[in-house]
Amino acid sequence: TTPRSAPATAPAQPAPSNPPPIRLKFVGQQCSAYEVSISRIKQDPHPISWRGLMPELPGNFPAWIEAQADPIRAWASGVRYLRCPRRLAPSPFSTADYSPGVLGSDGQDTPLALATDDNLRESVREWYRGVFGVSIDVVRQGTYFELVTRAPGRDANIQLVQSGRSLSHVLPVVATILTAQGAGVGVDIIEHPEAELHPAAHAAIAELLLAHLAGPTRPLVIETHSEMILLRARRWIAERRLSPDWVLIYWIHAEPGLGSIVREIRIREDGQWMAGLMASLSRTMTRSWPYAAPLGRRNSAGADRDRPPRSRRPRRPSVVG
Repeated sequence: TTPRSAPATAPAQPAPSNPPPIRLKFVGQQCSAYEVSISRIKQDPHPISWRGLMPELPGNFPAWIEAQADPIRAWASGVRYLRCPRRLAPSPFSTADYSPGVLGSDGQDTPLALATDDNLRESVREWYRGVFGVSIDVVRQGTYFELVTRAPGRDANIQLVQSGRSLSHVLPVVATILTAQGAGVGVDIIEHPEAELHPAAHAAIAELLLAHLAGPTRPLVIETHSEMILLRARRWIAERRLSPDWVLIYWIHAEPGLGSIVREIRIREDGQWMAGLMASLSRTMTRSWPYAAPLGRRNSAGADRDRPPRSRRPRRPSVVG
């Protein structure tokens, strides 16, 4: 290998035609040391720092290793993260410095995206009419814009942020989902898409999530406390509208003395949990939150209507709910 401190006249090591795989294994809690394996040949542990998703490799590795990180960089540039709580840019706003397609980590640029994308604005407007029964629009005021809403039977517009927390808080979620299929390679990460919504609206946001999955080149990762989202995913699988291979659930709960425990959950082709899982989750929920109702029981949002058919019913069940 050629150290980075070597003279400029030192011969560079050529990149192999088929670069061997490089593996990093975390081995040190205190010093962030990683064991690096190149072509199954292990090297001594090296301290490696990270810049976001990208490792900064030590200088005593071949230069061609750095080039292998280019596909990772391209993928990382396509990651969109939407945290919770969310906020919108205040109205009135200007689109002069807006970069198309950018919504912001807390959704603050969503109004700017609606002002510059007619198709997105119309899709969002249609979803709001169908779910909330209100109209949403972007109105130009000279060189500025305002994000407004209007309820049926009313003549005047009001700013969206003044119409209720749920209407404005879910807007970045809706825009992220509706633009996923055209966003290219990457991954979308959304914290609590159901936040601030009435439980009766959880099914609508779940339908939106499932109907606009972009596929394996842009998986969707969500963190949720919504029973309805899980039930709606099971229903889609039971009705053959979604492959069970496309859904992977990680159940995270606290155990005394052990911290947070992560459990992988799979859904069968009939929409049911794997055998024995229901009782286990019920016990876990009761320990973690004594007032929690086990998944699948009736609640105020009508969750029972979304319960997938039992396995003894025909393999192609009719629509329930």
